[in-house]
Amino acid sequence: MEKIKSFLKSDGNKFTTLLIALTVGLALIILGNTNNASSKENEAENINTPEKSLSGENEIVYSADESYERILEKRLEETLSLISGAGKVKVMVKLNHSGEIVLSQDKNINENIVSEDDGEGGLRETRNYSEEIKNIIITEGGKQKPLILKEIEPTVSGVIVIAQGGGAANVKEQLINAVVTVLGVETHRVEVLKMK
Repeated sequence: MEKIKSFLKSDGNKFTTLLIALTVGLALIILGNTNNASSKENEAENINTPEKSLSGENEIVYSADESYERILEKRLEETLSLISGAGKVKVMVKLNHSGEIVLSQDKNINENIVSEDDGEGGLRETRNYSEEIKNIIITEGGKQKPLILKEIEPTVSGVIVIAQGGGAANVKEQLINAVVTVLGVETHRVEVLKMK
């Protein structure tokens, strides 16, 4: 701390140089975040694009307002129906929570330290600290919206699979294993039933 005080006292130009270097560094950080913002924006656009099916015949198409739960159900139905002996499949997925969206934020931290000699050998030091956090806003198609840093998907609490071949033990086992593998849930959270 004493070195900083002596550095600031020794030459006024050094303080100005330090201030300019900090300003240039901050500008570089902000410009770097602008480039990352456009790549994050492109990633966010890809989230709601339709997915092709494994068989290549049908395409899963869903709207932006369709729930994550329903999207999982559609994709599972399509995939599980490809298992030999499964036949027609219907799936119900139960989620623990609705997920979470983490927004990109701009942090601005200011800290000023002022040291003064009182002329009688005493030293007075004043510190000012402020922190400002704002969500980064982007303009897309004339509309302003917050920049999404990441989306945390909801966790699955249970799955019911109703399949035409759900009565056969080997098909039931394959369906359970497929659901466990895809969703990462425990086997006791997956129930396979025979379709009527």
